[in-house]
Amino acid sequence: TTTRQQYDQYLKDVKISKSMIDTAKLEGIIEGERKGKLEGKLEGKLEGKLEGKIEIILSSYDDGLDITRIARITKLSEDEVMRILKEHGKE
Repeated sequence: TTTRQQYDQYLKDVKISKSMIDTAKLEGIIEGERKGKLEGKLEGKLEGKLEGKIEIILSSYDDGLDITRIARITKLSEDEVMRILKEHGKE
């Protein structure tokens, strides 16, 4: 093969390598965006559930329910219930 053919092959190889890198970058960006959206949705759902439990804890406590019963209703430990009550100035 001639030097020109070798050079032409080298250019093809470089273009292919660059194309593969660009494709991998794009796939990484797309995967990152997809994963970020999914994690954001999950985080939002968990925050919503926790906020709902906090409301139940506070209103149940205000209605006179004891911590043991509130823990059973919310499926949290008594320590967690007491921590939430303290954070909201109830205990």
